[in-house]
Amino acid sequence: MDWRRWGWPIVRMVNFTVRLPRGPPDESQWNQVVILNRSTHEERRRAQNYVIFNCTNRSYHGNSTCLSEEKFTAPAYCGFAGNGRATGRPVFVNYARAEDLAFFTSIQGLCLQDIIVVARHGYNSYGSKVKQVVKRCSSLGSSTLPGGMIIYRDPTDSTPDIKVYPEGIGLPTDGVAYRVSSMAKLSGDSETPGFPAIDGVYRIEKAEDQAVTPFPVQTVNYNDAEVIINGIGGKPTPKAWEPCTPKFVGPEGDSLIRLEVRNRIDETPSKIVDVIGVMPGRGTEAGKYVILGNHRDAWVQGASDPHSGTVVLQGIAYLLGMAYREGWRPRRSIVIASWDAEEVGLIGSTEFTELFRNELMDKAVVYFNQDSPVKGNAVFSLRADQFLEKALLDSAKSVHGPCNASISFLKEWDKRTKRKKYKKPETVPVAGSTDHVPFQYQLGIPSAYPQFTPKPPLYEAPSYHTAYDSVDMAVNFTDPPCSTNKS
Repeated sequence: MDWRRWGWPIVRMVNFTVRLPRGPPDESQWNQVVILNRSTHEERRRAQNYVIFNCTNRSYHGNSTCLSEEKFTAPAYCGFAGNGRATGRPVFVNYARAEDLAFFTSIQGLCLQDIIVVARHGYNSYGSKVKQVVKRCSSLGSSTLPGGMIIYRDPTDSTPDIKVYPEGIGLPTDGVAYRVSSMAKLSGDSETPGFPAIDGVYRIEKAEDQAVTPFPVQTVNYNDAEVIINGIGGKPTPKAWEPCTPKFVGPEGDSLIRLEVRNRIDETPSKIVDVIGVMPGRGTEAGKYVILGNHRDAWVQGASDPHSGTVVLQGIAYLLGMAYREGWRPRRSIVIASWDAEEVGLIGSTEFTELFRNELMDKAVVYFNQDSPVKGNAVFSLRADQFLEKALLDSAKSVHGPCNASISFLKEWDKRTKRKKYKKPETVPVAGSTDHVPFQYQLGIPSAYPQFTPKPPLYEAPSYHTAYDSVDMAVNFTDPPCSTNKS
């Protein structure tokens, strides 16, 4: 971080020790999904269980000195997915939401050890998908759960009539999506729920068991999922699930899935580091905090998530730091934060709010989250607490539009969404599973999480949480003018 060099008077690192979820060990066999012929058990396909990506190392503070560039191979996995082996018949459950699982009215179609649930990525977290399956089986009176779960990106979500990378924003069919699948009720370190993970705090033994899924879960790409889907028979998929590639639900068909997951959780706690910058205010409200945060950890390359937010955070830090050096002082104190370990359970931000709970509840006025603000440049979603709505809409009148600097952001927003003059732009409640959660929902601090998304029917960047979320993708397809970050 260059915050001190840019003029920030206070920059400190806040350390925590936590147990992190990992994928399979590098030296052992990685997670496996094998598709078999149900009758003969002949192997049809062995799913890709890794991703390959380029990694460029540069010298410290040397923007043009490239030390090395090489390809890395990393295992594909879901954080907190339970270990184990399972063999079963595939059953398609759409997004595994409550309304999707209502289709299943008997135990035989879902809640058996010899069933492997096949869910598509989107609309809810991986942990929520597992929780909904567990809840549905319980409501059907079953104490037995499926043997496992496979999650994939469906082309109707990731490439709906659009060009595929490197020709467009669409996700290639070998794209594997990563995500945490935690079952924990609270974010943060599982061993110290409600308390900061620092020396001297009591730690609950085996607490991570509450976060681990009750059956193995693994992510696969569409090339592999297609082989599974083509072998599913039985009842046709409901109309309400369309568009989707699978045409049948199962468990009838001629495919069988063998699943094996070998994930780990750290035996020894790891150190994570939140970097915090503070610019003291001047005046009667100097004791109040305006907080802006972004996490810096990523699944694979993370150009959109989180580093489109890193660009915003760094840009604001630079401009405010330069102003501070020239004598400007804010009315309220400004706090900027680079969170660690967000992708595996909002750990960095949650531990910070637990450590400074009383101070934040007394002094924090607002939290602005910048996780992945640019997942596209066609639609703007102002996700904010209702107390912030008017202030943010007023601010939009004084900011230049990302595509047309001659008009305000508010006017461009109106123009893009073709709203009538008398109707104000719509805002939605702040939701999602990212770093505003401990501020908004655990401390009650009003929060906002604004985000640009692609042109519908896309609702997020197709490359989200895959190896294709790269700088090349961001510059050429996610936000080609690279002007959205400015707004």
